[in-house]
Amino acid sequence: MKYDNNSQRQKLTDVANSKAILEVAQSFGMELEKEGKEFSGKWQGHESFKLNGQTNQFYWNGKGFGGGVIDLVSVLKYGATSHEEAKKYAKRSIVSLAKMEIGTFEPIDNPKKQPFHFFYDEDDNFDLGRVFLKEKRGLSDETIDFFLEKGVISQGKYRTELENGEYFYETVIFFKTFDLEGKIIGGSVHGLEPHPEIPGHKHKSGILKKALLNSGSYSGLKVTIGTPKSVIPLEAPIDLMSYYELHKGTLKDVVLVANDGYKPDAYWRAMAETIVSSPLVNNEKYHHKEALVQRLIDSPDDFLRKNYHSFITLSEPQAGRFIFAFDNDKAGHEFIEKFKNSYPDVLKKIETDLPPLVEGQEKADWNDELKMQKNMIPRPKSQSEIEKIEDIVSKYSPPKAAPIHANPTSATSKFVKQTISRINSKGKPYTISKIYELLNLTDFSKLETDRAGRLSLEAVSILTLEQKKSKFEEAKNSDDKTIKNSRFILSINVPSEQLSRPTLEEIRKLRQAKNGGKFPKNPKTPDARISPKVSDTVNDLSTLLQKREINKLHHYLSDDLKKYQEDKHFHQLLKVMTFMPEQTEKNIRLLIAQNPNVSQVADFTTWSDIKKRKIKAKSKALKIILPNPQLERDESGKVILNDKGEPKIEKVTESVVSVFDESQTVGPSLKPSIVDEIPRERALEIFQNLALLSTHSIRFTEKPVLQEGREISFEHSWLKSSQKEIYIQKGLTPKEALKALVQELVYQNNPEISETPEIEKLKIEATTYLLLRRQGLETPPPSIKEVSLSQEHLSSLLNRIQEISKTLGQNFDKQLKPKVVKNYEQMTPIDKNRKLTLKEKMDAAKNKEAELGEAVDTSKKALGVEPHQAPQI
Repeated sequence: MKYDNNSQRQKLTDVANSKAILEVAQSFGMELEKEGKEFSGKWQGHESFKLNGQTNQFYWNGKGFGGGVIDLVSVLKYGATSHEEAKKYAKRSIVSLAKMEIGTFEPIDNPKKQPFHFFYDEDDNFDLGRVFLKEKRGLSDETIDFFLEKGVISQGKYRTELENGEYFYETVIFFKTFDLEGKIIGGSVHGLEPHPEIPGHKHKSGILKKALLNSGSYSGLKVTIGTPKSVIPLEAPIDLMSYYELHKGTLKDVVLVANDGYKPDAYWRAMAETIVSSPLVNNEKYHHKEALVQRLIDSPDDFLRKNYHSFITLSEPQAGRFIFAFDNDKAGHEFIEKFKNSYPDVLKKIETDLPPLVEGQEKADWNDELKMQKNMIPRPKSQSEIEKIEDIVSKYSPPKAAPIHANPTSATSKFVKQTISRINSKGKPYTISKIYELLNLTDFSKLETDRAGRLSLEAVSILTLEQKKSKFEEAKNSDDKTIKNSRFILSINVPSEQLSRPTLEEIRKLRQAKNGGKFPKNPKTPDARISPKVSDTVNDLSTLLQKREINKLHHYLSDDLKKYQEDKHFHQLLKVMTFMPEQTEKNIRLLIAQNPNVSQVADFTTWSDIKKRKIKAKSKALKIILPNPQLERDESGKVILNDKGEPKIEKVTESVVSVFDESQTVGPSLKPSIVDEIPRERALEIFQNLALLSTHSIRFTEKPVLQEGREISFEHSWLKSSQKEIYIQKGLTPKEALKALVQELVYQNNPEISETPEIEKLKIEATTYLLLRRQGLETPPPSIKEVSLSQEHLSSLLNRIQEISKTLGQNFDKQLKPKVVKNYEQMTPIDKNRKLTLKEKMDAAKNKEAELGEAVDTSKKALGVEPHQAPQI
């Protein structure tokens, strides 16, 4: 509905928009500091706000969005962190602004964008810059020399103006961005010494870090290696240099760009340079390539993007990739998702390469990763490593509740205890203990108390112990919960003098309560607590999962395998396997043991962030086992690569992780409905498309044909291998015809007959059942009871069924090309943070090559591009 200028709502909106943004920001307590024509803003720990009093606009670099005064109130008053959330609170913000007695904004003409000029004084040497980059940042002379030879870094003087009008010069490093003609189009500056008291040095390090005047989207650093095919965006210039040093052995034909934050215009310009630098492009009609780049970026939607899609179609599979190597933190993931949402047509070309995180770590960047590999700083310990240390310490020290600050070596923990004194109804004193499980590993020695001597903490669960009573509270079930980093949390504020370190027994009690278990009131000995009897745990799956006893879980699954030689359980396994091709057969059996009706699982982050579904309240997580590869490193801590440039794996451990079933989420079903019959027209369409996958000609016959070259026989199809022909019986129902075709396709993709004909036929029929079911067609499942299988052969059979159905299922999906394709197999942040096994890397590479190596559409031409068949690699 539209409102005219006289409507009450429009009047309120006009009044709100008329408020001066600088005064509004200050009224909410934002600290402002003038920087040139803009103001930098600091609010509740965030220091990346930029406000412009001339345009009455703001931009929040930390979140990658901005807007006008209404959006700012949505941020400061209602906690919005995105355009969508700001829009949600817009009405309330308008009303709030209308009530505020704030000065009025007087609009002025927007100044024209000024060209960039590099007018700074540069030194003849790089001595101070080299010392800083080597000693403070861990970069090698070889890396520094590489960037000096490229001419993209230099040492010089930068003038900083003080508030009283005075100024001084300081020695800095300049990072530069050049165009294809060698002209500087932007840059940034990085100080060498901290001056936190000086404006412009408000970074947490106290060191000057800012974009050079009029750099726009092209601040920072850019360097090209070889003839570029892909673009690798990073967040900061020193991270770019660190990434180069860690990967220089494998970097080939790429452009590295670091633009001081999220600046997609710079990434697309680098891609435009990649396009025009390609030998596919004929730019004879232009005087130089830079003119062609400028023409591309001047028309990004209808010229650059069209030529980009033609370029990736006509070029080799590795061309045209955006490989984001951002910081591995919440902001980095949000930037990547924002780019994906802004450019959904290039999703297949968006990849990530993020620095690794350990459990409990919130952020990792490439410079820290470089320093850790060179042993300049310690790699953070995971929670499990800390708990092992705590366990060892507890054996040699009594479990006394010492103050949390008393022992510096114990200051870091994920658990803290609050002791509260009370008086009962009879006037006698007693104590209440609250054991908090915190959201993250916390170094209590670095926390600052408020004026009242209290600490603010974020907890995910609380166990309250009061005399003979105990109460457990989990954040997701609390009325006061909030969400942070896709986790439910409780914000607590407690007196610091009440805090102490909990004993291991108290931590165990919290964990048992969290997993729904009961704990003994008076355990007799430590051994009784630590070493439960095997007979009490081997057959108790929930206990094994709670304790994460991997070896005993594998023993449980080995015993559990026997029952799948019965048709009832075998058919149930196939049904569950239908929509979980990424899971191993062991994990599927483990899921069935926890929930017989399980259908499709994912972790919390995947459901909430990728599939956009909410987990139902009080849902109990299911558990699966995931590999946890450990990389092989040399004496200096550097990862060792094999001949293919892939990391060598020293060993592979396993861990138990939490997932949720689709039934535990809210939203429409993600799976197709399964029916017994489909319309003949639809069946014919599927048949014709899938027949194109066959390596043999498909023919029809009324009578059976004498087949050649195989011991396996099917009811309605025959093979003539010498003539490369498959004969399918005429007059079949749509279901029978599709089943006959799919059986033959499965047979073609299973060339090595390693088992008896009976087992091979069972494998093919089970795989056929899965593939048809994924297309929404229910067929009779094969029987397993007549086939003689050892336990080892049964496990191998189930794994092989899963592998073939996954590979063929991907080929089927591509061939059938459904109108809506949702990539539910993309990696979650948890997956990205763990190192892949070599098998996973090779599978990913094969899938990527198959995905990009589709037929070339020569009807699409880039500017001046000649038709070209992508080379096979």
